[in-house]
Amino acid sequence: MLLFELLLAIGASLCYGFSDYLAGLLSRKRGPLEGLLAFCLFALPVFLLAIPFSPLPWPPSLEMVLLFLFFAICYLAGYALFFRALEKGSLAIVSPLSAIWPLITVSLAMLFLGERPSSLQLLGAGVLVVGTVLAGIDWRSASKTRWVAGALDAVGAALLWGISLGVAKPLVLAWGPLLPALFLFIFMTLALYIFLRPPLSRIRSSLDPVAAGAGILIAFGWLAANTAVQTVPVSLLSPISATYPLVTIALAYSRLGERPQPLQWFGIALAIAGVALVSL
Repeated sequence: MLLFELLLAIGASLCYGFSDYLAGLLSRKRGPLEGLLAFCLFALPVFLLAIPFSPLPWPPSLEMVLLFLFFAICYLAGYALFFRALEKGSLAIVSPLSAIWPLITVSLAMLFLGERPSSLQLLGAGVLVVGTVLAGIDWRSASKTRWVAGALDAVGAALLWGISLGVAKPLVLAWGPLLPALFLFIFMTLALYIFLRPPLSRIRSSLDPVAAGAGILIAFGWLAANTAVQTVPVSLLSPISATYPLVTIALAYSRLGERPQPLQWFGIALAIAGVALVSL
């Protein structure tokens, strides 16, 4: 049975990587917010599959509702930054930089929950910070140090996702692992629609195969990962999950011709290795 869950974990990583690549194409075609709305519209029906397998928390406590709103607002803001980073930056750099959120989550657990990181996690944190700097800086600029396009937005997205997921544990304990994701995508879809107020014809035109692939794959990735995490040891699951930017990088390299600079390649490798260590 463990083999099946390991295959699910690998499948989740592949879904995340392909979804990031398609989300990059979508954000460049539709813009970050309109692209994100189309992304959510396709992901939401897949998350509805979670309802039969999850107990409905009714009536929810006020404390859980407020915590969910904080969780959802941070996650939505993180996704908005992520799609903006994908629109203007290199997918080969944005994807691994946005994946450093476990460092934020572990740091919050250490500061507010009194959890003590292991030696491997501390090593991973140092490696991750060095890798982030190396991957995010434009080393061709001889006069001054500057971040490449989209790098700061990607780091900002990781920061917000790390904060969001750092407070998600009580929601998962109260509602199960799937319902928070379903409610999150309902919230993001409604918030984006209210903010953008796009005409129906524009929504229909944005529902293309690229948006469908990005949204459906991220949803299936979440469902697969949530199934695998119940039985797969973290020591196996974390390194597998940390590899998903490699899929995006390979697609960006082969399909879009994106070529990071040599030091950025080294930084990308360090960032991915750091995420795997921090997540253990």
